[in-house]
Amino acid sequence: MNNRKLDEFTVKGGGSIDPRKFKNEIFELFSIPAFDKGTPEIVDGASVGSAKKVIEPNDILLSKIVPHIRRCWVVPQAKAYRQIASGEWIQFRSAELVPEYVRHFLISDPFHSQFMKTVTGVGGSLLRARPSEVEKIKIPLPSPDDQIRIAHVLSKVEGLIAQRKHHLQQLDNLLKSVFLDMFGDPVRNEKGWNVDKFQRIILGLRNGLSPSKSGKNRSYVYTLSAITGEAFKEIYKEDTFSNVSGKYFPSKNDFLICRGNGNINLVGRAYFYPGNKGNIMFPDTIIGVTIESNAINKKFLESLWKTYFIRCQIEKEARTANGTYKINQGVINGINIILPPDELQNKFGKIVDKIESMKFHYQQSLTELENLYGALSQKAFKGELDLSRVPLLLELPKEDTESMEEMNGETHEKREMEEACVRFK
Repeated sequence: MNNRKLDEFTVKGGGSIDPRKFKNEIFELFSIPAFDKGTPEIVDGASVGSAKKVIEPNDILLSKIVPHIRRCWVVPQAKAYRQIASGEWIQFRSAELVPEYVRHFLISDPFHSQFMKTVTGVGGSLLRARPSEVEKIKIPLPSPDDQIRIAHVLSKVEGLIAQRKHHLQQLDNLLKSVFLDMFGDPVRNEKGWNVDKFQRIILGLRNGLSPSKSGKNRSYVYTLSAITGEAFKEIYKEDTFSNVSGKYFPSKNDFLICRGNGNINLVGRAYFYPGNKGNIMFPDTIIGVTIESNAINKKFLESLWKTYFIRCQIEKEARTANGTYKINQGVINGINIILPPDELQNKFGKIVDKIESMKFHYQQSLTELENLYGALSQKAFKGELDLSRVPLLLELPKEDTESMEEMNGETHEKREMEEACVRFK
């Protein structure tokens, strides 16, 4: 396996075009926003604001902006329109390259660690990878046949990862659908549930503890990532504090709310503390809200908290200073909530438990597949992957994918999800 500098494959004089000179022509535009949406934009020349790169099918495009997000696109075969790309892509092309192999390399951990060392800028969306430095990075280049084999293996696992993520999203959508079926839209409240202030079911609120550089006490503390995702996660770090008190350690009735963040969509995100650790504090960026026992079903409150009804109230009251959006205890106390009958809340809670159990199995499978992809990727790009054992798997036709999924328990899980849809909706 040869190691070659990316400079050998970088398109440096591929030409550019100003679509505004062709106002009525339709173009296929490969932009960063289009990548995030999963498909190129179909636009007329008049609506494109600047000159663009001319690209060809099988070009490999690597995003140089916001480099911590791994964006790499293989240009597909052209359809009816000329293909163009924004200037935020580094462009690669060569008859020696199998595009999918290169894409897998450019999103791999070994490449990404080197790629991040080429970055300049003050932070956030202003960060840029320097193409001249990226071109110095070497790509391991086996024979074209082995490139195809490696790309096929990694793409198979990547496809299964995408399936697991899709199934997790389906379960999230199912839960939202069940919530609306049982409780209606809280904004319209067409079912006429009692509406009250959140403070009616609150026993107490307190902000978490701020770290101190001069502090003598070292302790574990949750990060905001613990409560700003799709579920509570045990994400914490060790830090130094001036004083440590029991009130900063959450209990099972504590609803942990994000107090401040640069992203307004994350402000107010919240989950109940699951009570798994007991020796980890929460920081000053989190408000601990102790909920009256049996006043509301925890699963119902967590789902209600994710609705537009709650988000709208939080974002309306959030205040910004130095680029950080914040809410305080007064805002939390004043939030309106709906209070359906306990029996209905508890019924919903049991449904959530079932769906979360299914999500747990899918998430486990997803984690295993992601670990497998990482391991295969590492071996492949070091030349350590034994490709002699791969051919039969590589030649597996598409129609036989179902039998492979059966071995992975996929078909059983899919049936279980379908039955849940019928039973819960």
